[in-house]
Amino acid sequence: GAYAPTAEPQITTAFLHGTVNPNLLSTVVSFEWGTGGSFQHSAEAFENPLNGDEDIPVSAEISGLLANTEYQFRVKAENILGITYSQGKSFKTYNDIVTDSEGNIYFTAIIGEQLWMVQDLRTTKFADGSSIHHGPANNNDWQNFTQAAYTIYPHSMVAGINSDEEMVNAYGLLYNWYAVDDNRNICPVGWRVPSMDDWFILAGFLDPHIEGSSNEWWITGPTASNAIRSTRTEPDAHPRWQQPNTGATNASMFSALPSGYRQEDGNYYYLGSEFAGFWTSSVFAEQPEWAEGVYIESQENHSSFSRGEAFSYTAAWPVRCVKD
Repeated sequence: GAYAPTAEPQITTAFLHGTVNPNLLSTVVSFEWGTGGSFQHSAEAFENPLNGDEDIPVSAEISGLLANTEYQFRVKAENILGITYSQGKSFKTYNDIVTDSEGNIYFTAIIGEQLWMVQDLRTTKFADGSSIHHGPANNNDWQNFTQAAYTIYPHSMVAGINSDEEMVNAYGLLYNWYAVDDNRNICPVGWRVPSMDDWFILAGFLDPHIEGSSNEWWITGPTASNAIRSTRTEPDAHPRWQQPNTGATNASMFSALPSGYRQEDGNYYYLGSEFAGFWTSSVFAEQPEWAEGVYIESQENHSSFSRGEAFSYTAAWPVRCVKD
């Protein structure tokens, strides 16, 4: 049978994946895809023909797609007994790319009236090209460091990631508040670190039944959390969520991931877990030396997108950017 199709879209291309069991028959596999609920196009799988009696991963690359457009696709497996189709799935292509001052490239997605980066920031330079400090490795030194800094989650703590480069490519960098709040702008020119209002607008677009208001504590139900979370889940390769990541669709294309954080005491937590957090540009009015963040949680019986607790200035969290 043919099943479990997934897609890795870009702007005008996409990689399609699925699984097929040939059941001891020589089997030819293709991916059918199209728009408007139909499958007008076909691409042969790289692995053809299949043989054997076990589940075999299959994939294909398709091109000529339109930006910011939804497509449907399915796996087709054909042998002497006939044709089997997988369940149909859909994906949406990204809107465009943006490049930071260091040359790193990020995909972008239109969500409601906003334009968001769909990957965590990984620059070591401000928009004007000046460098951001690589923060101290020593925990005591980190606690007392009050200049703009980034840090890299230690790959030694994470099975399946073997270098700093692999870590940054998968999960981006973590930044302290002094980098987020610096007027040299950690985001590319024309982009900014989102305020709590920006995050609240995103959450409200994804879940109109949001509870609370942007200047108070607020929380969504699973609708927004499911739409904002990447579907990548262990045992997928990094980056990924902890199992089970129930209900995740990433329908918004935001692709939130649990990239972890560095606490103000210098210790690291939560990478690849069921919890993600991001900085806002908003200070925490009730408490000096603390700023605001947002949480995205994926738990089997409860998932949410909410205003987080206050983040210490000397903690390090992921950053997403929104277009001015």
